Amino acid sequence: MKKLNYSLERRIPYLTNRLGSAINEIFSLDLAEEKLTIADWRVLSVLHDIGDQKLIELSIHTSIDASTLSRLTESMQRRRLVEKKRSKLSKREITVSLTNRGKELVEALTPKALEYEKIIVEGSSDQEVETMRKMLRLMYQRIVDFSASLPGRRSGQPAARSRTFLPKD
Repeated sequence: MKKLNYSLERRIPYLTNRLGSAINEIFSLDLAEEKLTIADWRVLSVLHDIGDQKLIELSIHTSIDASTLSRLTESMQRRRLVEKKRSKLSKREITVSLTNRGKELVEALTPKALEYEKIIVEGSSDQEVETMRKMLRLMYQRIVDFSASLPGRRSGQPAARSRTFLPKD
């Protein structure tokens, strides 16, 4: 009988997690100088690149669940990084926007973030890098779709995320 091995070092979830953790560990040092976290960075960079977002849309773009994001953006508002406004049409709908201070931080930190990405793709062609991005987006969508098919999933969990909000680069 052949021995069944998982071979962790060959598994894509492990490899992507290891890479993400390593980059986050390094980038967190830059963020800490500005008293920011990786989650803060995700929010700031999405708002900078896409513009004002409803809280639920921001949750999808940042992959931060809505209740955690609500508390996070409250903290960020107190630090004058974002501004939150309730919709005039619906008391439940909240729009989050970037403040000037938030914009300044994104513009100051983006070169570092891009430098780290450049380091990890060094030696790869533009086409290879684009293929990696497409494959990662596709794998993400596949697991979101699979998750949606599992029993007991609730609205607002990762399975509810729509293709519409996947970044296109």
